[in-house]
Amino acid sequence: MTERICVVGVVIPMAGAEYIKLSDRRSLSDFDVVIFSPTFGIHSAATYEGLPSLAHNNAATLHSHYTHWKSEIETAAKQGKTVIILACKPEAYFYQTGEKQYSGTGKNARVTNIVAPASNYALLKDLPLTPLALEGKQLKQTPEASRFASLCKMFAEREYYESIFPKAGNPLLVLPDGSGRAAALVSRQFPSVLVFPMINQEGGWVQSKLDKSGATQASWTKIAIQLGERFKSAVLEAHANIKAGVGETKPEWVLADKYRSNVQRARDAELEKLRLQRDKIDADIARGVQDNAVEDQWLGLLFGTGAALEDQVREALRLLGYDAAEYQDDTHQFDVVFSFEGARYLGECEGKDNKAIDIAKLSQLERCVAEDLAIRGGEEFADGVLFGNPFRLHPLESRTGAPFTERVMKAAAQRGTRLVLTSDLFACVLAIRNGAGEDFKKSCRDAIATDRGKVITFPK
Repeated sequence: MTERICVVGVVIPMAGAEYIKLSDRRSLSDFDVVIFSPTFGIHSAATYEGLPSLAHNNAATLHSHYTHWKSEIETAAKQGKTVIILACKPEAYFYQTGEKQYSGTGKNARVTNIVAPASNYALLKDLPLTPLALEGKQLKQTPEASRFASLCKMFAEREYYESIFPKAGNPLLVLPDGSGRAAALVSRQFPSVLVFPMINQEGGWVQSKLDKSGATQASWTKIAIQLGERFKSAVLEAHANIKAGVGETKPEWVLADKYRSNVQRARDAELEKLRLQRDKIDADIARGVQDNAVEDQWLGLLFGTGAALEDQVREALRLLGYDAAEYQDDTHQFDVVFSFEGARYLGECEGKDNKAIDIAKLSQLERCVAEDLAIRGGEEFADGVLFGNPFRLHPLESRTGAPFTERVMKAAAQRGTRLVLTSDLFACVLAIRNGAGEDFKKSCRDAIATDRGKVITFPK
C-alpha cells in the first residue's frame, strides 16, 4: 500500500505528496505521514516593543488557524500517524486581545487596546514543543539517530538550523557540545512525532526562465528535485521504523550488535553500501547540476540586459582570446575594454525588451571613446563596439525586425563603429564549447577587426 503524504505550511518537491496551506481547513485523517511547519510569515505595520502587533480581527483569524492545526496535529499524533515538524524560526508577536482600558474624560479621554504576547509555536505547546531561536550549522548525531539514519544524516549534512528545543524528548541531532536539540523524538506520549530543522532551500532550489510570451516562469532545479526525493525516501524509512517499533523508543543498550541477527547484520552492511553509493550519486548529480548552471550563464547573451549582459559579453570576449575587463574610476565607467595584439577596443552593451537598439547607446559609446582617450593620453582612439541584444524577450526566430535603428546603422557606417549582436556572440561561444578550436577563434577576432561600420558577420 502506498503511504499517503501531505506537506503543510512549506513546499518541498516530493512526487505524490499533497500540499496544504496553513490557511486551509483540511483534515489530516486522509494521510499516513504529515510534514508540518508553522511558517505563517507573521507581519504587521504596527509594532509593540519591536515586534509585530496584530489588530484584534487579524489575530482572531490567525488564532483560528492555530486552533484548527493544533487539533489536527494532536489527533494525528494520538492516532499514531507519523508527524514530522520542520522547525522554522519562532515568530514572536503581540496581538490585541479585544479588551480595552479607558482613562480620562471629555477631550482627555483615552482608549488603550490591551495586547498580549504570542508565538507561531503556540499551536504545538501541548506536544510539548517550545523552541529557542538559535541559528547555526554544526550538528552531531546521537545514538538514537540510528533509528532514523537517513533523515539524521541528511540534516546533519545540510548544516543548517534556526531553532533548537532545550526540553524536547529524545534527542537525535544536537549541538556539538550537546546543549541543545535540533532534532528529536518529541515525547514518549507522542512517539510518532519528530522534529527536525527546516530544510535549507538556499543555493539553487528555484530557477526562473522566460516562456515564449516573455513571462517569467519559476520551477524547481534538478538539485532541488533530487534532494526532495531523498527527503521523501528518508521520511518513508522513518515512518516504517516508527511502525515497526510499535511506538516505543528503544533504550540505547538494545541497539548493541550482539542483539542483531546475522540477517540484520548482512542487511545493515548492504544498506550502508547502498547509502554510500547514493551519496556518490548525489555528489555526482550535484556536481553535474552545478556545471550545467555555469554553462547556462552563457544564455545571458540571448536574453540578458544590464550588468548581467555586460558580464557575459566580457566572458565571451575572453573565450575568443581577448584581454577583456570593465573600466571604472571615480568619474568614468566603460562596460568593456578589450584588446588583442595591440588592437584596443571599447564596448558598450545594451539590451532592449521589445525593440531595436537606438541611437542613444551609440552616442554614449562615442562619448566613452573620447573620455578613454583623455584618460590615457596619446592620439589613437580605441575602436568603438556596440554590443546589442534587441527584442531580448523574444525567441531568436521571431526577432524579424531590424536589430539596430536606421539612425544607428547610418552613424555606424559614417564613423566605422562595429555593431555586434550578442546572440551572434552566443553562437560563437556555443561553437567553441562544442569543440571549435583556435582557428575558429582567430576567424572571430578577424571579423571584429575588419567589419567596420556594420553588423559583424562571424564565421559559422
